[in-house]
Amino acid sequence: MILKILVPMGGPTGNWTTGDRYECDDATAQRLIAAGRAVPWREEAVERAVVSPPETTSAPHAKNTGPGKHTKR
Repeated sequence: MILKILVPMGGPTGNWTTGDRYECDDATAQRLIAAGRAVPWREEAVERAVVSPPETTSAPHAKNTGPGKHTKR
């Protein structure tokens, strides 16, 4: 089973720090999980920034109704 180490630990086969990936047998994995020293490894989704293309549609142009541009009725 593959675990993610939560607290640093070491032994005759190596040293692991917080966040390291650790592969072991199921019995060892269950002991480490129960002790709160590790959790099952999950591949985390990588979030990527995506730039949206600019909008190509434009609002319809308003009629020029400013000062001095009155219409007769």
